[in-house]
Amino acid sequence: MRKYVILVISILALVVFASGCTSEIQNKTYNSSGIYFNYPGAWSELSSDQINLTSGSASAIVAVSDDSGQTGVLIQSTPSSSQSLTDFVNLNKASIKKMGYAILSENTTTVNGVKAHQIIFSGSGSSGNDTKQVMTLFKKNNKIYYIVFNSQPEDFDSQQTNYNMVLKSFKVQ
Repeated sequence: MRKYVILVISILALVVFASGCTSEIQNKTYNSSGIYFNYPGAWSELSSDQINLTSGSASAIVAVSDDSGQTGVLIQSTPSSSQSLTDFVNLNKASIKKMGYAILSENTTTVNGVKAHQIIFSGSGSSGNDTKQVMTLFKKNNKIYYIVFNSQPEDFDSQQTNYNMVLKSFKVQ
């Protein structure tokens, strides 16, 4: 009898594994107004009431966040017919410092086939909550796009793969 129970349990386990029945959550896709990207399936798109619709001359396009609201990505754009990406990067660095954040590092990458500049910074800024962020800026179709990843400092490294998913899949038409 005991061998029969073990055999039944083994067969059930094989059926569950073979059927692909797992608890893994599939990624979601944002695709609206010429903007496309993938983001973690456990995250949600925030309503316009939950995000600041304007920041200076930049307008929010969309924000996605985990349930806690502590980790997420905000996508913004601003018109830029004559200003260079370098000018915008320098303006944003000055603004980041003015708000009380410390710039930790800078580098370049590619987003949607164009050169992008990344600024990694941390601090509590005016909110009073410690945060670590990456702002990725690039210019396409006479607009500057801002992709801003925000996380608590202790979660930053473990959430980096989620941000990379957004960046690698990000497309502007």
